[in-house]
Amino acid sequence: MTSFNLKLKSFFILIVVPFLISGCASSSVLLFQLEDFYIERSVDTITLLPVVDCRKDKSGVKANYVNDIFTSLERELKYKGYKVDKVNKFSETRAITYEEIAEMEIEELAKLGPEDGQYLFLVYLNDVVRNYVLVADISMVNGTAVLIDKKNSRYIWKSKSIGNKGSPTYIFLPLMNITKWATFRFVDNIFLNFPKKSFQ
Repeated sequence: MTSFNLKLKSFFILIVVPFLISGCASSSVLLFQLEDFYIERSVDTITLLPVVDCRKDKSGVKANYVNDIFTSLERELKYKGYKVDKVNKFSETRAITYEEIAEMEIEELAKLGPEDGQYLFLVYLNDVVRNYVLVADISMVNGTAVLIDKKNSRYIWKSKSIGNKGSPTYIFLPLMNITKWATFRFVDNIFLNFPKKSFQ
């Protein structure tokens, strides 16, 4: 290998690859928070509904990532100081598909979950992708999370989250599951702008 080729390879490894991996930075965007409603003081117990899998193509990513997100959401809500009522179905009276929920207006969403629940936490998983770009392996997870006031049929809080994880393909990392780490970042970013429970 010529000196020029060695320098070019070193350039890709040291400069280009880290840029590609960090280029699609993880992020969190607060889309809505109800004015004059203090989540941290008003909300005590949150009903965590199953993740709504809105991906158009569900063939490329294993379903257990959805379960990983569901479990991580419960952990993060508890870490924020809230009591969590985790339920495994959207309705106690009938079966409801992801497609139906994706099309629901707030009045219909407020009817989901147990009758005695007051605040519903719902996450829409929009996309999970994994790409190989030059010598980088990059995975991205994105979706939207909402907190719903069931009694008053209204949104209290809404946020968009993107989680990314990348690794140079020339590094052998048999124990690293890139997509799994991206889902962890996705959940972490959901709660960047979610208020921590106040006990004062």
